[in-house]
Amino acid sequence: MIQLRLFALLVGFGASIGLWRFCLAYPPEKRLKGALAGLLILAGGLVGARAGYVLAHDAYFATHPDLIIRFWQGGLNAFGLIMGMVVFALLAAAITRDHTLAVLDRAGRMAAPLGTAIWLGLWGEGVAYGALAAPGTPWGVMTPDESGALAARFPLQFAAALSLLILCLLAEGALRKSKPGFLAAILLLLLSAHTLVVSILRVDPARPLFQLRMDVTLALMLLIVSALFTLFLLFYWRKKAIKSGTESAEAPSPQEIETEPEPGSSQ
Repeated sequence: MIQLRLFALLVGFGASIGLWRFCLAYPPEKRLKGALAGLLILAGGLVGARAGYVLAHDAYFATHPDLIIRFWQGGLNAFGLIMGMVVFALLAAAITRDHTLAVLDRAGRMAAPLGTAIWLGLWGEGVAYGALAAPGTPWGVMTPDESGALAARFPLQFAAALSLLILCLLAEGALRKSKPGFLAAILLLLLSAHTLVVSILRVDPARPLFQLRMDVTLALMLLIVSALFTLFLLFYWRKKAIKSGTESAEAPSPQEIETEPEPGSSQ
C-alpha cells in the first residue's frame, strides 16, 4: 500500500519546477541535454541527502544496514542534498562537456523552488519547528513536533520558506549579467547564512557536533566553503581580465561560455 506524504509531494513539485528552470537556462536546441544534466544533478542530490542522513545517524544504521537504501521511508539531510547536487553538477558538466561554472549557475536556479518546497514540507513532518507561542499570540501556528503533537508555535518553517524564496530570486535578478560562477557562489553563500540563522532559531532536538547543534555547525562550515569559493572566483576572473586586458569587459555570452576554458585548465 502506497502512502502519500505532504513532504514527498512538495519536494517532488519543487524539484520539477527546479528542473524546468534549469532547462530554460539552456538554448532551445540544447534543452534535451539540459534535461538529462538536470536529472543527473537531482539524482545526485537524492544520493547525497540520503548519505548525509545515514552518516548523521550512523549508530542506528550500523545495526540496521538493510534500511540504508530505503530513502522512500523518510530520512534525508539538507547539507547532503547540497553537496550531492554540487558534486553531480561537476559530473554533469564533464559528461555534457559544458562549462563547469555555467552548469553550477544553472543548478543554482533550482534553489528557489526546491528550497522553498523543502521548508514547507518540514512543517508537515514535525521537523525544524520554532519555539512555542505565548497564549493569545496572533502569529502562533499549529505545528506538529517529532511525535506528532500539535502546538501553537512561531511559524519557523513558513518564515524560512518565504525568506529563502525572496533571497534566491533577488540574487538571481541582481546577478543576471555576472561572470559565470558568481550566481552559484552567492546563492550558496546566502543559503548557508540563511540556514545558519534558521538553525539557531530551531528548538527541535538535534545531535551535537563540536558542542553545537549539528545543523548549526554544518551551516557554519558551508558558509566558510561558500565564502572561499566566492573569493576564488573573484581572483580567477580578475586574473583572466588582467591577462586579456579586458578588465572592464561585459560578462561573456552563452556562446562564449561554451568555449571558455575551465578554471585551472591548460588552455
